[in-house]
Amino acid sequence: MPHTHSYDLNDAAFFVTLSRSTSFAEAAEKLGIPKSTLSRRIARLESALGLCLVTRNTRHMRLTEAGLAFAARCGPPVEALNHACRTLTRDDDVPRGHLRLSASVTFGSRVLSHWLLRFLEVYPEVSLDVILCNENRDLLTEEIDLSFRLGPLADSSYQAVPLWSVPFVVCAAPKYLERNGVPRHPEDLRDHRCILSEPRPGDSWGFVDRLGKELWIPVRGRIRVNELLVSVRAATSGAGIAYLPRMGVGQALQRGDLVEILGNWLPPAPTMYALFLPKRPILAAVRVLVDFIKDRAQEAPARDLYEGTAF
Repeated sequence: MPHTHSYDLNDAAFFVTLSRSTSFAEAAEKLGIPKSTLSRRIARLESALGLCLVTRNTRHMRLTEAGLAFAARCGPPVEALNHACRTLTRDDDVPRGHLRLSASVTFGSRVLSHWLLRFLEVYPEVSLDVILCNENRDLLTEEIDLSFRLGPLADSSYQAVPLWSVPFVVCAAPKYLERNGVPRHPEDLRDHRCILSEPRPGDSWGFVDRLGKELWIPVRGRIRVNELLVSVRAATSGAGIAYLPRMGVGQALQRGDLVEILGNWLPPAPTMYALFLPKRPILAAVRVLVDFIKDRAQEAPARDLYEGTAF
């Protein structure tokens, strides 16, 4: 009757190492395990196969005919596996392969795209799929390797690496302020038309005064937008007061199309995060890309970065 015992492939790999050694002690040293452990693993393999693979005494060992045949058949695939592992380990820090990324439309087009093009020049073995959308994508079902999201994060199940703070500004067109007056305090926003955004900051805008006091004010408006560039257009047209990332309105402020207001009350600066799937090793290309983008952000002055002039 054939043997039906299962056997451990590691035991076969240990036997191949033994077959290429002069003694159990030498093989055990190569494997980095105690000689007694190696002896038990070989005995377990012999029991599972129903064969005697090696004869040994206190001073010598010799492969049997079955052992020689088994080593000849197992040696090449074991060596191929070891070579593959050594190659992958040696190249683990070399970024290569295909990555899928996601980011918001505005951040992706105004900031991230410039850095990604530079990254591809530096690392020619990496290719990218870049998905720009304002909705949070499911990293698992859509097989996304890396996502850039502005905090606070609603889903805490992902690995999150903080990158930098994103300054916001409250602003309006001069013609709106001429018609409706200039708010002097966040509470004054209750009496103004505001340009609402989705998903953040939504219908309640946060402020911090110079002493660190926080204040959240409910606001109202006739238009709600989920895209930064449309919000900027609405603000410059005089549709209302906007609460937006500085990177989206810096040039409009410089031109005078928009005017910053409530300067003594600063909106809190949320954090930009890099997100990965949990409980998975981070690919070398992803790790290097995140470091590359953090370095690019540190090179550019924060004001220039978020006014879109750091490129």
